[in-house]
Amino acid sequence: MTTATEQPWTLDHHLYVLPRIESRPLPPDTDGNHWAERRHTGKATVVCACGYTTGLVDTTDLPDRATLTAAHPSTRDPFTRLDDTA
Repeated sequence: MTTATEQPWTLDHHLYVLPRIESRPLPPDTDGNHWAERRHTGKATVVCACGYTTGLVDTTDLPDRATLTAAHPSTRDPFTRLDDTA
């Protein structure tokens, strides 16, 4: 019987989607609060903890989710989206 510490190590994968976002400041509102307007540029990068990267490309040119998750299996949620907009 093999114990857990005798099992081989395997490379962890975790994919991150980094959308390219641009922003510009808006004038202060009536209360003096400063806000920013943000929008997606239509470009993104996908990177994996294993070192894989797509580089900055049009989102229409990114590999599909099924292809990415098959090539980069993860024991956690397969994707983390790193942005602050929907």
